[in-house]
Amino acid sequence: YETGFKEGEEQGYNKALEENDLDQLFFVKTSDDSYNANSTRAFTEYITEIDFAKFSEKHKKTNFFNFFYYWGGKSLTVKNLDTSKAISFRNMFYKCDYLTYLDVKEFDTSNVTNLYYAFSSCSSLKELDLSTWNTSTVTNMEAMFYESAATNIDLSSFDTSNVTDMEGMFSY
Repeated sequence: YETGFKEGEEQGYNKALEENDLDQLFFVKTSDDSYNANSTRAFTEYITEIDFAKFSEKHKKTNFFNFFYYWGGKSLTVKNLDTSKAISFRNMFYKCDYLTYLDVKEFDTSNVTNLYYAFSSCSSLKELDLSTWNTSTVTNMEAMFYESAATNIDLSSFDTSNVTDMEGMFSY
């Protein structure tokens, strides 16, 4: 997998865990300084919970573009991921077609403006609780649940007063 480790480096994943280095753990750094699990579908198949509490300050990202893109696991609980400065969740869980359970209730979405394709193509995810999400600053919800199988989505807290694009939000 693309982890950033040099060829022959021993116990790369353990070293990354000890040093709390998210860049080196299992996410791939992309050209726009975002991270995703794009190349690690087989590895992520076995992860059911991620607690980001020990990761360093440098991981307070504003762009979570493709962050969990193509996740291979069936169940995922995300804890202590600092999203307080996040402005984009574009494609955040795009193509997570194995996920049947996802817990993102702890996310701080108060500054997020872009939810484009956030949960698109999650073809096994039947329920999703977004009741804790503050969407008052969101302007783009285009295709947010496009090709999603979800039949029960809690959007009770959603404020869409600033949304300018909802095209295809629930298409297919």
